[in-house]
Amino acid sequence: MTDEFHFHAYANATLQHIFDQLEQAYDDESLEDLDYDEGSGILSIVTPSGQTFIVSKHGPSQQLWLPSPISGGLHADFNESEQEWLLPDGRDLKDVLAEDLVTTAGIRIRL
Repeated sequence: MTDEFHFHAYANATLQHIFDQLEQAYDDESLEDLDYDEGSGILSIVTPSGQTFIVSKHGPSQQLWLPSPISGGLHADFNESEQEWLLPDGRDLKDVLAEDLVTTAGIRIRL
């Protein structure tokens, strides 16, 4: 577990990265029907069918949480050696989110 300052720095950078990738995909691929917003440690993504994904910081556990309509409630810890948010089964949180977006809306985004 890392200290609180670094947790927030890593988490905020990840949320911003995902948001930036969504912005890029929106601009490049005309994903007008995709709705997304980031603020206060929470990134929400709503697909054209209305399914909602939320990536949020959870300070007490120092985790990123992803309630997904496909994968369920996921909790990821930051792995400093990998520089990734990993689920207990070793999968990368961003990869799972990307796969779930493809499954729910056919949206292909490299996160």
